[in-house]
Amino acid sequence: MQATAGNAAVARLMAHARADTGLRTASPPPSVPAAAVAARLEESAAAGPLPAPEVSSVAPATEPAAPPAPPPPPTAPPSDPPPLVLPVDAPTDGQRALLDHLRTEHAGASGRLATSVGARLADIDAARDDQSAVVAAAERAALARVTDQASASRATITADANAAAGTVAAAAAAQSAAIDADRAAQGQAARDAVTDRSDTARARGDEAAERSVAAADTGAEATRADAASRIGEARARSSGGTAADPEVRRAQQHAGAELIDDTGARVGEAAESAATQMHAQAQEVAGGARGIADQLGTSLAEQGTAVSNQLDGQATQAASAVASAAKSGSGSVASARDAALANAGRTADGAVARIRGEAARQQAALQRAAEDAKASVRSAAESAQAEAAADLASAGSQLVAAPLGTEGTATAAAAVAQHVSDGFGAVEASLGTMTTDVIGALGEAGAAAAGELDAASDRVGSALERGGATTAQGLAGTAASVGAGLAQVGQQHRGAASDTVARLNSAGDATLAQGESALGDLLAQHEGRLDQTRSEVTARTGEPVSSLDSRVESAQARAAERASKSWLENQVDDLVSSVFTWEFLAGLVVGLLVAVIIIGTAGTATPFVIMAAGIAAGAAGAAAGTITHNAREGKSGTALFDDVLRNSLIGGLAGGVGAGVYLFGAGVVAGAGLTGGWAIAGGIITLEAAAIISNTVANVAAGRPWDENLLTAMLLAPLIELIAGRFTPKGRPEPEVPIRPEDPVVPRSPGPEEPVAPRRPTPDEPDRPVTPDEEDPRRPRRPKDEPERIPEGVTDEDVHIEDEFRPARDPNDPEVNPGVCFRAGTVVATPSGDATIESLRPGDVVLAVELATGLVGPRRVLQIHRRTTRRWVRIVAGTTMLHATPRHPFRTRSRDGWADAWVDAWVDAAQLEPGAVLVTASGEVHVERVEFVELDAEEATHNLTVEADENYLVGTARVLVHNLTESRLAYLSRPGYRNYTLRRNGVVYYSGMAGPNTTRADLEGRHSRNRNRFRPPADELVFEPGTREYGESRLMEQRLAEQHDTIIGRDGENYRGNRQEPLAADKLPEYLEYEQFKRGCG
Repeated sequence: MQATAGNAAVARLMAHARADTGLRTASPPPSVPAAAVAARLEESAAAGPLPAPEVSSVAPATEPAAPPAPPPPPTAPPSDPPPLVLPVDAPTDGQRALLDHLRTEHAGASGRLATSVGARLADIDAARDDQSAVVAAAERAALARVTDQASASRATITADANAAAGTVAAAAAAQSAAIDADRAAQGQAARDAVTDRSDTARARGDEAAERSVAAADTGAEATRADAASRIGEARARSSGGTAADPEVRRAQQHAGAELIDDTGARVGEAAESAATQMHAQAQEVAGGARGIADQLGTSLAEQGTAVSNQLDGQATQAASAVASAAKSGSGSVASARDAALANAGRTADGAVARIRGEAARQQAALQRAAEDAKASVRSAAESAQAEAAADLASAGSQLVAAPLGTEGTATAAAAVAQHVSDGFGAVEASLGTMTTDVIGALGEAGAAAAGELDAASDRVGSALERGGATTAQGLAGTAASVGAGLAQVGQQHRGAASDTVARLNSAGDATLAQGESALGDLLAQHEGRLDQTRSEVTARTGEPVSSLDSRVESAQARAAERASKSWLENQVDDLVSSVFTWEFLAGLVVGLLVAVIIIGTAGTATPFVIMAAGIAAGAAGAAAGTITHNAREGKSGTALFDDVLRNSLIGGLAGGVGAGVYLFGAGVVAGAGLTGGWAIAGGIITLEAAAIISNTVANVAAGRPWDENLLTAMLLAPLIELIAGRFTPKGRPEPEVPIRPEDPVVPRSPGPEEPVAPRRPTPDEPDRPVTPDEEDPRRPRRPKDEPERIPEGVTDEDVHIEDEFRPARDPNDPEVNPGVCFRAGTVVATPSGDATIESLRPGDVVLAVELATGLVGPRRVLQIHRRTTRRWVRIVAGTTMLHATPRHPFRTRSRDGWADAWVDAWVDAAQLEPGAVLVTASGEVHVERVEFVELDAEEATHNLTVEADENYLVGTARVLVHNLTESRLAYLSRPGYRNYTLRRNGVVYYSGMAGPNTTRADLEGRHSRNRNRFRPPADELVFEPGTREYGESRLMEQRLAEQHDTIIGRDGENYRGNRQEPLAADKLPEYLEYEQFKRGCG
C-alpha cells in the first residue's frame, strides 16, 4: 500500500511535469515582424526615384549606421531546487532509511535536471547567435547591393547626361557649320550679283560711249559737208574789179579774192571748230557715260559691301544665338544630371539607413525571442522541481504513516527511486523538445529577416533603375528640344540671308535701271546738243556767204579808195580807225593791266619777267579786242569767242617778239656804254624797233599788209612804255612789300648799283666799306658762270628724304627754350600797344608775322620761358635798343650781288653788323651799332612761345624774331647720324650725311649709280669721326660743303659736287636755334 502510494505520487509528479512542459513548448517564441519591415521598405521605394549626389553618402556595408544591438545578458544558472520537506522520523529504521534514500534520489535528480536546463539554455543562446549572424550577413549583403546599385545608377545618369551634352554640342557644331557654309554661299551669290550687274553697267557705259562718238562723227561729217557746200558757193562768186585804173582794179581784185578766201577759210574753220567741238563733246559724253558706269559700279560695290557686312552681321548673330542656345541646353542637361544624381543619392542613403534600422530591429527581436524561450525553460524546470518536491514530501509523509516491513520498505524505495528518475527524465526530455522547437523558430525568423532584407535591396535597385530611366528620358528630351531650337536658329539665318541677297538683287536691278535711264538721258542730251551745234554753225556760216557780195563790193570800194591815197594818208587813216575804236581801247587796257600785274607780282622787271609780260599782254590784249569786236557785231554765246584763240596766239607772238627786240636793244645800248643823250636816243630807237617789228609780225601772221598800222604802233609805243613805267616797280622793293621768304631770287633790271652794307673790320684791316666786287667771307665763293643755287630738290639731286616727311608745325606745339632770349624791359608788340616781355603771361595776345603772306596779326602766348645768361648782344637800330642772347635769330634783308636781288634771311644776333637791314612789321630798320656785353653775374632772360607762327615782334621798331618748337627739337635730336666726304687725290668734292643704319657699301653703291658722282678706286669715301644727332649732322654737312666749296648747283650732267645747298636758307635758322639750345643760353 505504501509502495502504491509512492508510485502514484511520482506518477503524478511526472504527469504534471509533462503537462507543464507541453504547455510551455506549445507556445512558440515571438516571431520576427518581417512583414512590417517589408511594408515599410516598399513604401519608401514607391516614394520616387532614388537620385544620388555627386559623391554618395552611403556608408560601406561593413560599417553599421546605428549602434549594434546590445549583447544578450549572460544566461542565469537554474535556481536552486526548492527544499524537500520529509518527515523527520519514521516508525522503523527501514522507513527512516527510505526517507534518506528518497532525499538522495531527489538531490541527484534535481542536479541532473539543473545540468540539463543549463545545456538547453546554452543551445538557445547558440541558436540566437547563429541567426543574429545570418541577419548581419543579410544586412551587409543588402547594403553592398544598394551601394552597387547607387553607383551604377550614378554612372548611368552621368553617361546619359554626357550623351545628351554630346548631342547638344554636335547639333550646335552642325548648325554653326551650316551657318558658315550658308554665309559663304550667300556671300558668293552677292558677289556674283554685284559682278554681273557691274559688268552689265560697264557694257552699257561702253555702248553709250561708242554711240556718243558715232553720233559726233556723223554730226561732224554732216557739218563738214554743209561747210564744203557753202565754201564752194563762196568760191563761185566773182572777185573781179570794176575800176579803169589797172592798179586800182588789181587792188579791188586782190581785196575781193582775199575776202572770198577769208570767208571760205572762216566757214571751213567754223565747220572744223564745230567738228572739234562735237568730238570734244563726244569725248566728254563718253567720259560721262563711263563715269556713270563707274558710279554704277561703285554704287553696286557699295551695295555689295553693305550686304556683305549685313551677311556677316547676320551670321555673327546666328552663331551667337547658336552658342547661347547650346550653352543654355548644356546648362539644362547639367542641371538635370545634378538633380538626378542628388535624387539617386538621397534614395540610396535613405535605403541604407532603413535597411540598417530594420536589421537592428530584427536583431533585437531575435534577442527577445531567445530570452523569452530561456525564461520559459527555466520556469518549466522550476515548476517541475517544486511539484516534484511537493509530491515527494507527500509521498514521504505517506511512507511513514504506517510501519513497513523490510521487504515493503525495499520495494517502496526501489519504486520511489524509479519514479523519481522517470519523472525527472520526462521533464528533461520535455525541455529538450521545447529547446529544439525554439531553435527552429529562431532559424525560421533569421531566414525570413534575411529574405526580407534581400527583397528590400531588390526593390531599392528597381527604384533606382526607374529613376535612371526617367532621367535618361528627360535628358534625351532636353537634348532633342535644344537641337530643335538650334535647327530653328539655322533655318531663320538661312531665310534672313536669302532675303538679304534677294534685296541686293532688287536694289542692283533698280540701280542698273537708273543708270540705264541716266545713260539714255545723257545720249539724248548729247544728240540734242550736236543738232544745236550744227544749227548754230549753219546759221553762223550762212550769213557770211549770203552777205559776201555786199562785203566784196565794200572791200573793193575801200581798196580803190586806199589805192588812190598816199602811204602817209593810209597810215593816218589806220591811226584814226584803230585808236578811236572800242576794240583798240579794250585791248590796250587789258594788255597794260596784265603786264603791270606780272611785273608788279615779280617785284622787279627782269628779262624773264619782261618776256613773260610781253607775251601775256599781247595775248590778253588781242583776246579782249576780239571779244569786244564780236560783241559789237551782236554775237553771243560761244560765238562771242570766235577767232579769240587765233588772235590771242598772234598777239602773244607779237608781244614776245617785241619784248625780245626791246631786251636785245637794251643790252646793246648797255654794252656799248652809251650815256646821257646817246643812251636816251638808243633807248628810243630800241623801243621803236620793237614796235615796228612786233607790228609787222602781227600783220604777216594775220594775213594783212605788212605796213598796216605801222605809224600807229610807232606813235603809241613811247606812250605805252610811259604808262607801264609808272605802274611797275624798279630797283629794290619798297618797305611795304609783304615779307615773303619764299620769293624767287631773280636778277633786277638795269639801274644804278646800290651800296653794299658795310661789315665789321677784322683787327688787322681798316674800317672801310665793302665794294660790290669783294666777296663776303661768310658766303661760299661763287664764280660768275656758276649755275643758280637752288634749295633742296629730289633724291637724285641730294635731297634728304626725311625732310620730305618731317613733322609739320603743330599750332599747339609749345616752343622750347633754346637759349635765344631777351633782357627784362624788352618791349613786345601787342594789339593794344607795347608791353614788356616780363609782364606777359600765358593767354596774352601779341603780334606776329605770317611769313607766307607778310601779314601781321594777333597770336596768343602759350608759354613763358625764363633763364639766365652772362652775355648780351646790344643792338642799336634807329630808336630801338635790344639786348638779346648771341644766337637769337633776327629777320634781315640784304642784296645778293650775284643774283642782283634783295633776299630775306634769319641771322643770329652775334652775326649782325652795323648797316645790316632788319625786317620790321612796317618795313625795315638799319642796324647802327652792335656791342658784346660780358656780365659779372647771371642775369635773367625772357622768351615766349606764340601759337601758329614761329615769331613775334620786339622793340619800338617791332623787329621780327624767330622761335623753335618742341616737336621740331625732338625731330632734330635723333641720334646716330654720321658725316662723310667724297675725295679724289685728297681733295674733298662732296659733303654728305648718313642715317644710323646706312653702311659704307650702301653709300658707295648709291653714289656710284648717280652718274659721275663716285668712281672708285680713284675716288674715296671718308667718314668724319664719331656720330651725332640729326641736327648736328645736317649743320656739319652744310659747313663742310661751305668749307670745301663743294656746292656746284645744277651743272648739267656734272654730279661731282653738291648740286644744292645741304641746308636751304629757310631751314638754316631752325638748325642754328637747335644748336644754340644744345649750347645753352648766352
